[in-house]
Amino acid sequence: MQMMLNDLKERAISIFENAARSVDDILLKILAIIGIIILAKLAIWIINKILRKVIFNKRLNKINKISTKKTESIISLSKSVVKFAVWFMAIAAILGQLNIGISASSLLATAGIGGVAIGFGAQDLVKDVVAGFFLFVEGQYEIGDFVELAGVRGTVEAINMRNTELKAYTGELNIIPNGFIDKVINYSKGNNFAILDIGVAYEEDIENASQSILNTAKEYKEKSTHVIGEPEYVGVVNLGESDVVLRVVLEVKPASQWQTERDLRELIKTNFDKQNIEIPYPRRVIINEN
Repeated sequence: MQMMLNDLKERAISIFENAARSVDDILLKILAIIGIIILAKLAIWIINKILRKVIFNKRLNKINKISTKKTESIISLSKSVVKFAVWFMAIAAILGQLNIGISASSLLATAGIGGVAIGFGAQDLVKDVVAGFFLFVEGQYEIGDFVELAGVRGTVEAINMRNTELKAYTGELNIIPNGFIDKVINYSKGNNFAILDIGVAYEEDIENASQSILNTAKEYKEKSTHVIGEPEYVGVVNLGESDVVLRVVLEVKPASQWQTERDLRELIKTNFDKQNIEIPYPRRVIINEN
């Protein structure tokens, strides 16, 4: 009986010791994983800090003639690459700690584009990364440019490995995968044209109305910093149901054509009112045969 009790006691002690070792191992692994995550975040912060300091080196930028927008684009892409690389290594290290049969060396050995595409079904990922690389190298757009990508207009907020972030005029943030960008319209490269079609009533003197529009455009040019060169009156571009459409064109600085058009329409309307030039509206003529 005593021997049985001693045996049970030894077994209980052994079970508790094994359980304690298991708990210790689990706690150590949890601490190791937390440490890896903290180190990864710290590494990303330090590397980005160094990259920003190097990329924003005024002397190097002056020598290489790199613009501020180009510098911001390089930083945005560099952050994306650093984040991807560091977290990839961190995940590999965490998997090694979990002892699930995947070591960091084996994961890194299969990290080629083909391995990632086949192993994770990430053909779209590869497509986005490759497309983003060529978009950036070719300099089709930079951070701060007003562009139209995949049918979406907005200001470029960030250029990442996989996607581009556009801030729309109405405030929403559009995230567009680089692989979906088949056409780029950049309104910030080169001068643009503000084209205004102004309708006047058929009863008005066309020469008087056109001179008023041209004088107003010249008046606006003197006050605006957007307009480049002299405004040009094109002529009558359409005979509508109730109006004669006159066109004036102004060459303006990049991405300022919409603001110019809005301001100039308001000014033209004000001057038309002062000169009693009628802006047409739909009319209906009723003929009574009696």
